[in-house]
Amino acid sequence: MKPAAHNGLSVGSSPTSRTNHMKKILLITTFSLLCGCGTTYSSAALIEDSHGINKKYHVNATWYKAGRKTANGEKFDPHGMTAAHKKLPFNTMVRVTNPVNGKSILVRINDRGPYTRGRDLDLAMGAAKAIEMKNTSKVLMEIMPKQ
Repeated sequence: MKPAAHNGLSVGSSPTSRTNHMKKILLITTFSLLCGCGTTYSSAALIEDSHGINKKYHVNATWYKAGRKTANGEKFDPHGMTAAHKKLPFNTMVRVTNPVNGKSILVRINDRGPYTRGRDLDLAMGAAKAIEMKNTSKVLMEIMPKQ
């Protein structure tokens, strides 16, 4: 009978060898879990938390002007003061500030997106123009309390 081929995964018969092998597996598993827990696709950075009110984030924002209907069923208005966000509830009011010039506006979340990695907020063209935002920009997003 031919001996089995060594694939690098076999464990020797000594108790010390098996213990070392189990320690390696435990170490690799723990490291893998720790690395995976912090993974996120959002580039938003929380800069202030007032116990759930007026949370402020630095986010990457873009703007869009094409579309027929928003995710909440409204007709899309490219000149409106609205925005898309992946998770915020519809009708959430958000203050968006352009840190380059200090201009800010209030927008209402009525759509979902953006779905491009590293982007967090998609403003309607009218909202982007109101704060003189050019292309993809870092903005300050402040979630307003419900009225």
